[in-house]
Amino acid sequence: LNDYAFLHLTLTVPNCPLNELAENISYMNKCSSKLFSLAEFKKAFRGVVRCLEVTYNSSTISFHPHFHCLIAVKKSYFKSRDYIKAEKIQLLWSALWKLRYENLKSNKWDSDELLNIALNTSELLQIHIVKADRGAVPEIAKYSVKPLDFECSEKERADVLGFLHEALNGKRLVYLSGVFKE
Repeated sequence: LNDYAFLHLTLTVPNCPLNELAENISYMNKCSSKLFSLAEFKKAFRGVVRCLEVTYNSSTISFHPHFHCLIAVKKSYFKSRDYIKAEKIQLLWSALWKLRYENLKSNKWDSDELLNIALNTSELLQIHIVKADRGAVPEIAKYSVKPLDFECSEKERADVLGFLHEALNGKRLVYLSGVFKE
């Protein structure tokens, strides 16, 4: 992978109650698959490692599922026509989340249609993207095995772990494509 530069992209969605976690993770998987399959992403991104992280907020009794992605790009990416601005990624991610109840596979949404949808929504999701160094690979890979760190009673911790076990059962926690899959 020495021929590539790397990006660390975080894709977020709103916190959700316990009973919506499994469904939201399924939607996130579908939305991110669609995002990375858009023509301009396929052209710009040479490979993606996507790892799910779920944090817990004991004050609101809610979960915050989000993705940490390591993206391989050509070293010339930052000065090329293939460069995708963070604002555009945010708009496209927000549009896909808004359309999460639609059948994303059967609809041939392209970037322009998704941008129009995003511009007409009041809910823009947060993303964060930075150039990553070589230390990003182990950093991002840890999210699938990161221990839970929350302060609450033993009973609440047991309940949360039970909900997580149920919500994560059968879900893809790590996804590899392109040069990472090779």
